[in-house]
Amino acid sequence: MKHLLISILLIAAAISTSGFFVALAFDQKCNKADLIVRAVVIRTVEFFPKSEEFDQSKEVVSNRVPTSKVQILRVVEIAKGNADTVPALIYLPCGYTSELGETPPDFKQGTDVVVFLREMGEGYYALLDSLSYAEIMGDKVMPELPVHRPKDEDEWTYWQKHGISTRAYIDMIKEEIKTANHTVEPIST
Repeated sequence: MKHLLISILLIAAAISTSGFFVALAFDQKCNKADLIVRAVVIRTVEFFPKSEEFDQSKEVVSNRVPTSKVQILRVVEIAKGNADTVPALIYLPCGYTSELGETPPDFKQGTDVVVFLREMGEGYYALLDSLSYAEIMGDKVMPELPVHRPKDEDEWTYWQKHGISTRAYIDMIKEEIKTANHTVEPIST
């Protein structure tokens, strides 16, 4: 019950309150994230409203729509964050739409991803925005979703042609963080 209440409160806190959605650039994601990890989705937990909230005449258990979901991710590698304090499992709220129409992705079980996260407390994290992730297929990362893939090219072929190696992507993140931390501010006179 405690986790259900925490999940609902954290999902509510993750929903934006106003403005327009603008995806963050790679350098912004690297620098604004509290935690950047490669992780695998091991489970999705769905929370359903109580049956009194349904029209009893139309309620069909198999057709109930969850009011919220939390995905459980197993950390595989840490690109940004303290290895001593990063939990082995991360709870990622999903299954909601913000006021801006932004919906965090609902990853399938087994999906391998690099996620750019902000800490929410108690092992819960939220994506910086709905595009603050990169999905991994094989040994390649596709940082931006493939847009017009040629019809004669299957997803795997497209990914392998246009993606970058997972190791190179993680190294790019680490280099961006390192560069940002060594930026020298001009001295004001």
